[in-house]
Amino acid sequence: DPTTTTAHALNRGAQLAKENYSTSTAYSIGSELAMLSAFMSQKGLLVVATKWRNPNPRPLNRPRVGKEFDEARADKLPTTAALGAVAKIFRLATEPSDVVVSSTCAILSSAPDRISEVLLLKEDCETESSNPTTGEPIYGLRWWPAKGAEPMVKWVLASMSDVAREAIQNVRALSDEAREIARWYEQNPERLYLP
Repeated sequence: DPTTTTAHALNRGAQLAKENYSTSTAYSIGSELAMLSAFMSQKGLLVVATKWRNPNPRPLNRPRVGKEFDEARADKLPTTAALGAVAKIFRLATEPSDVVVSSTCAILSSAPDRISEVLLLKEDCETESSNPTTGEPIYGLRWWPAKGAEPMVKWVLASMSDVAREAIQNVRALSDEAREIARWYEQNPERLYLP
């Protein structure tokens, strides 16, 4: 029952985060708990209003330039073998869940951005134009930035455009039925859809 959330429960959550995750992840989890606590208190969702602060310390900021930063960033990148495996899965996937995940990976490899922005792509997200310098055709995806920037087109490298097209087509084919049901509900809001 979330209405019975107390500072004790929040402290225990922060403690579990500290015991099971890195310093930065534990801090992030504690920050999310603090926001959730504040929201629930402001909306009157708690039996006893709580002012709770994240007990997990903020991690020391590492430098964002230099050899140390470059090494830390490189450590987070997938290996060549892992990228090759994702490409192979994209080609061989047949189960709908595998097709969606591998197609999402292909889209992110073609036009890098946040996963939430891929999940918010519109059905008609594809666009084509011509390169103003060379006149060659270029392919892009219309993005809705997650952090509030204006909608934009992310142009895909020519070498990845066929992959991106195929990935979009895969996701579109798997989501056709859901879009059809959504259209039906827009036209029939008082009825239950039964195939």
